Amino acid sequence: MRQPAIITFLAAVFFGGAMSGLVLTSALTPDSHLLRWFDLGALPLVFVTGAFRWLVIAFGRGIVHTFRQRKLPAFAGDQAIPPGATAFVFTSTGIMALVGVLVAMAPNRFGFWPTLVLCIGTGAGYGLLCQYLAHRGYLPVYDLESER
Repeated sequence: MRQPAIITFLAAVFFGGAMSGLVLTSALTPDSHLLRWFDLGALPLVFVTGAFRWLVIAFGRGIVHTFRQRKLPAFAGDQAIPPGATAFVFTSTGIMALVGVLVAMAPNRFGFWPTLVLCIGTGAGYGLLCQYLAHRGYLPVYDLESER
């Protein structure tokens, strides 16, 4: 069942991700202002990309289920939460690994490998948080039925 998602989406996930990326880069590379902009947009990009992949997976599973069973899947209902929220974890880990390489190559406080591991860990944690919120119904799901 879906929960009121707008507060969770705006405050915790989208802007919270941007601010935590900015704080992470500011702590690791205090002299690199360009990298702060990368990390400011990295976790919101993760969220948008992960949400898109989540719905693509749900759509694909729905199509396969409809062709096999000749009926709509259970998650096609009004208040159902689509499957495939694990896309957040893989998307977040992958994008933050790329950003982590950029941050780790710049002069930083810890060195290459610890910085890269910290960025990947941050991405994996953010992805797990998004997955948890998606499973509990706190993330917005685009509703095609409301467009009519």
